[in-house]
Amino acid sequence: MNNPWENIGQGYYRRQDKDINAFYAKNESGEYLFIIDLEELLDKDIELSLKGIDLKTSKKDNSSFLTLILKNETNWEIFLQLCEDLMISAKAVKSNRAKNIHSRLVRWQTFLKNENYNISEEIQIGLMGELIFLNEYLSKYVSLEQAINAWVGPEKEKQDFRLKGISIEIKSFMDNKQDQVNISSVEQLNNNDNNLYLCTMGFKSSDSGETLEDYCKKIQKRIYEECPSILSVFEDLLMSYGYYLHCKYDNLKQLSQYKNSCYIVNNKFPKIPITIKNPAILNINYKLDLSYCKEFLVEIKDIMELIK
Repeated sequence: MNNPWENIGQGYYRRQDKDINAFYAKNESGEYLFIIDLEELLDKDIELSLKGIDLKTSKKDNSSFLTLILKNETNWEIFLQLCEDLMISAKAVKSNRAKNIHSRLVRWQTFLKNENYNISEEIQIGLMGELIFLNEYLSKYVSLEQAINAWVGPEKEKQDFRLKGISIEIKSFMDNKQDQVNISSVEQLNNNDNNLYLCTMGFKSSDSGETLEDYCKKIQKRIYEECPSILSVFEDLLMSYGYYLHCKYDNLKQLSQYKNSCYIVNNKFPKIPITIKNPAILNINYKLDLSYCKEFLVEIKDIMELIK
């Protein structure tokens, strides 16, 4: 990654995009700046506290400009990601640029407060499984926007996806788990509609595999191209899951999906029934051996046909 401020002199600026007024610059003190035209005259300044970054709003030619000032140049890489994100966001919308940028900054404010740059393997494979289902299966039968809106798992719903009366629970596992998945509550394999399916994703570590960062960026690119207005919804879902899109994690695994299977979860499917639940029992989780579930196998395309 190249430092774009390195060859800018103090007191100078350099335009970064032909479609929007956005500039990298250095002030007289040598601090790194990012300046962007909000294309409207604000009634009041944007007031946010970003860790390590100062914000300043100014007015020129009937338009307000936002300036971001990096306080420690050793943090230029994360600052660069922030600047690039704001430029992409500004280009993705045709109006209300100031509102959109403010919304992006609020998300960055949350991210910059997070100092944990590791993420568990369990979260990595669980999230990867849900994203693959969303991107490679569900969004081939409905729009990407519908697929993202159907992703309710991060919002602590009983199942991970719900659309048109169909509920789908996604379970992921590594190849050393021998087709066993963890069921973390009684509700996950029970619902009132009896239109419930379990989809499992098997992963293995591979030098040619994709990291969670790679895959999130792939979906982000699709969102910019197909439905940019829903980007903030997607990012909120990722954050609810425990993943920050702009964080450079130190321990991301390269994962390859090597199998997937789908099961209809009917009354005969092996599960702990909801009737066993008792207020004295605070939590139930159990492990399911999929080798005993073969009679319930269904084709994923048949599930998608019910949804489209």
